[in-house]
Amino acid sequence: MSNFLPFEKVEFEPNTVVFMEGDEGDAAYLVVSGEVAMRKKTMSEAPQILGVIKKGDVFGELALFDGRPRIASAVTQEKTTVIRISRKEFLSRLADMDPVLRSVVLKMVFRNRTMAEEVMYKKGEANWSSDFDLG
Repeated sequence: MSNFLPFEKVEFEPNTVVFMEGDEGDAAYLVVSGEVAMRKKTMSEAPQILGVIKKGDVFGELALFDGRPRIASAVTQEKTTVIRISRKEFLSRLADMDPVLRSVVLKMVFRNRTMAEEVMYKKGEANWSSDFDLG
C-alpha cells in the first residue's frame, strides 16, 4: 500500500499485461506515469492497438460499471506506475453518488461500450472495395 489509501500504487515493467480481453473487471487504473496500450486480439499475429493511455488517464473502468468482461487487453509500453482502484472501492463510491448522476453515468458507460464494440466489429470486417480498383 501507499499514500493513496485505500488505493494501491502498482509499478509495471514494459510489455506487461495488466489484464486480458475477456477477463472479469476486478479494478480500474489511474496512470501516474508511463503508457498503456489498449489492444484487441493481443495474442494473435496481428494485434490491434485501439488507443494509448497516458499520465492522468484511467483505464479498465467500463467493466467495473457494467460487470461485463473486459473489451480489450491492457499492455504497458514502457515502465508504468498506476493507482489501482479495486472493484469493491469503486462500487462503494459509485453507490454514494447522487442517484440521478449515477444513472446518467451508467447510461454514458452503456453507450460508450456499445459504440466501442461496434467500431471494433467493423474493423474486423473486410472492405474489399477499398483494397482494389474496381473501376
